[in-house]
Amino acid sequence: MTKESLEILLEAFASNSAEAGRAYTNLRNSLARYFQIKGDFDSDEAADATLDRVAVKLSQNNKVEDLTKYSFGVARFIFLERLRTAEKDKIAQAEFYSQQTSGKT
Repeated sequence: MTKESLEILLEAFASNSAEAGRAYTNLRNSLARYFQIKGDFDSDEAADATLDRVAVKLSQNNKVEDLTKYSFGVARFIFLERLRTAEKDKIAQAEFYSQQTSGKT
């Protein structure tokens, strides 16, 4: 996330910087908890990725009516992406070990 996109994201929360910081922290913690509940092993990274995407969307001059609702929608897609990636990694690992085992016999 760039400095500019972070500023745009914080401004979307509130015009008061202290209030915006609290809102950002609360949303980030809620997102991290969401990913924990879903079983993501690195919930903080997933929460940061979610807020990064939301910041990019806002920096492209897109209007978001409900920032929290929108962020959780983005979080859902990020969770699904991470799940697919983990499954692909698991399959690749299994194939690698299978090749290693079959090559030694």
